[in-house]
Amino acid sequence: MESIILTAVIVLLGAAGVALVLSRRMRLAVSAVANLAQGFLPPFTNSLSAGLLWTLAMAPKTVMDCWRQLRHPVAVMVSFILAFQLVAGLWSEDLSIWRIRVLQTFAFWVVVLLAFELQSRGRSVMQIVLASSTPLVVFQSAAVVLFRVFPNREAAYLHSDWAGSLIGSAVRGLYSGDPNNVLDPAKSGGLLNANANVASMLLGMYLMGYLWWWLTSGSHLALAMAVLTGLSVPFTGSKTGLILLAGLGLFVGLSWLLASRKKIWIFLVSMIVVLGGGAIGASVFLDRDVSGISAQTDTSWGTRLTLWGAAGRYFATNPVFGLGFGGWESRMRATRGELGITEVLPPHNFLIAMWAESGVTSVLVVVALFAVFLVWGITGVRSSVSGKAAVGAAALIGIVAWAFFHGMADNTTFFGTTQTAALFAAALAVVSPPGAGPFGRARGGVRDDEPRSGP
Repeated sequence: MESIILTAVIVLLGAAGVALVLSRRMRLAVSAVANLAQGFLPPFTNSLSAGLLWTLAMAPKTVMDCWRQLRHPVAVMVSFILAFQLVAGLWSEDLSIWRIRVLQTFAFWVVVLLAFELQSRGRSVMQIVLASSTPLVVFQSAAVVLFRVFPNREAAYLHSDWAGSLIGSAVRGLYSGDPNNVLDPAKSGGLLNANANVASMLLGMYLMGYLWWWLTSGSHLALAMAVLTGLSVPFTGSKTGLILLAGLGLFVGLSWLLASRKKIWIFLVSMIVVLGGGAIGASVFLDRDVSGISAQTDTSWGTRLTLWGAAGRYFATNPVFGLGFGGWESRMRATRGELGITEVLPPHNFLIAMWAESGVTSVLVVVALFAVFLVWGITGVRSSVSGKAAVGAAALIGIVAWAFFHGMADNTTFFGTTQTAALFAAALAVVSPPGAGPFGRARGGVRDDEPRSGP
């Protein structure tokens, strides 16, 4: 452990030195790519990824030259979440979980500062993230399709050293007592994920980002990437991915109606009818337990309902402070017999997980963050000068909405995962109105929804 800590300090100091000479744009691009690839290298194969280490290393320089964003409402809300997590360490049972969660939230806060500062200076922060991530997203999309068609290729990859570096400890547990749904031939996680549902979320969020890029700039590359990521989502085999692809696709496709006061009612009726019918159909579909893989590798809809019912019981015992980091796991060990669950399973809902780890106040702040974003996003759609611009603005909502709805039934966090942190932060920055920050827009700034020739 001491050698790992010493190595981490040396790596952080070296990376911090590199960050000092890089521009804000380059720091964000490197963070987006590094966290997407993750890079679990010795001696951090079971703890910190290279992407997370880089983001932590660039924190001092980022805080120094993005200090004016510290009081932005979004940065303040993320700061509160981080503070609640830090304090929750006082009553947590597993400090190893606490440490990694605090580091991940802190890294997201750093990326938020950087994204908002770039946006305030008229830089196309979304295009920076998308353009830098494109090569890896191409490989991930292609691998998802390849592995779904040829499951043996996926099995060979999951046994390789490359998988250990790109996915981390999760891939090593697949064949040693901690299986995941990518072992099912009907599921595919691609190069970067050991869970097909998380792979669908990553590709779905990037799909929405590329749609925005194409609609605001006319980029042929962005259109090609939107098609590629959109086609690869069904190949993950994720039912959640299919539902969100249909639901959010419908929302984005009909959003141009919101720009017209006379047609808002058409939009609302269409959404209620289609999504209401879809929800009923999905409930019937899921009640049949069509997960398609064994109980060892997947958590069925029925099991999720059991977990959420257990959360209600746990909530009644400590509604304000939660259970602390590791508290959910200890409660599950004590009650899984009466719940009819053989494994110690996480909540499969990010709001429940946040309450369990850091209390109800962190949940309230996260809900406020999504509510503020939704108001900003809908305002952007309503104020769009054309139907095309309205659809582009709705695609930005789709990025954050995908992370939210996916996290309501999976083990992700409020910004998705560290792989999607930069994209999530960029969407928040672009949707945020110019006057939302304490100092307004920097001199010379331009609207980011204007077409641009490049990133």
